[in-house]
Amino acid sequence: MVRSRLKFEFDQNVETRDIEDLVAVATTAVEGLCGRTAMRIDPSIHIATGRRSIEIDDRTDVGRCLARVLTRLAERGIGPSDFHVHRVTANNEYENGEV
Repeated sequence: MVRSRLKFEFDQNVETRDIEDLVAVATTAVEGLCGRTAMRIDPSIHIATGRRSIEIDDRTDVGRCLARVLTRLAERGIGPSDFHVHRVTANNEYENGEV
């Protein structure tokens, strides 16, 4: 079975600090919804600020919630045209286009 994740890629005009802030607010919001323990156990998130990307394992309820919250915050905070979300396989190859 191929493992896939959601990959958020941010345009060059988005400051690294803004990406970090989005993740901090999203994780705090999901922690409030799902609980601190669930946030520590369930989601798998990898932040690569140098590559301006974030990967989230959305196979759990917490991971899906985190991806949804992050998407909405990014739409409102930086704009829908300044980031893209794709489903990628474990080796980071795109699956079936954009999500």
